[in-house]
Amino acid sequence: MGPLLAVLVLLYPSSTTGPEIDRRPPWVDAQREFEARLQDVSESSRQLMVELEAQPRPAKAAARAPSPQKQPASVLVEEDDPRCKPVPVKHLGGNDPHNKCADLMPNNSFSGWDVFVNGKNFDALQLATLTLWDVKTDDFDKHSSRSQDFLARVKLPELQREDRLARQCGYNFIVGVKSAAHKAVLFKLDRTLKVVVMDWC
Repeated sequence: MGPLLAVLVLLYPSSTTGPEIDRRPPWVDAQREFEARLQDVSESSRQLMVELEAQPRPAKAAARAPSPQKQPASVLVEEDDPRCKPVPVKHLGGNDPHNKCADLMPNNSFSGWDVFVNGKNFDALQLATLTLWDVKTDDFDKHSSRSQDFLARVKLPELQREDRLARQCGYNFIVGVKSAAHKAVLFKLDRTLKVVVMDWC
């Protein structure tokens, strides 16, 4: 009986255990297949990058020089005509309040100086906006309406000439006055002139 029992014990695992004991779980095969595909994709990407790096890159086109018509006015002023280059010069003497008013102008690029442009002394220059100024500080309001009109007409031709000289060189031109009445009379005589009431004088 003893030897027979021993034989039965030895035969038990192979005779009672089903074939499922040696089968791998399904997720193991799925994971291996996923890893294999991932490796293929990685290899394909690497080869594509190598091919792209090997391709010659197109040369950058040289930057085109701006045409004179599109260059900033300041460039044209300095390069095209020396008469248009602003030159600081001493104030014309004899009217200190007038000169002080010009010097106090906001953003005056040459405070303490007149600016000589295109054969003419201007009272101030704002380079940031390329604007030349003629400052008028006379007490315009103390005159009668008739006298105001007369005085404005007398000075108008010179203001118009200054405007032309400034624009020939690419500058803006502004007449600075101390009162709204002065501005109104000049506007009535010539609506093309830009006139500003100076609140800093």
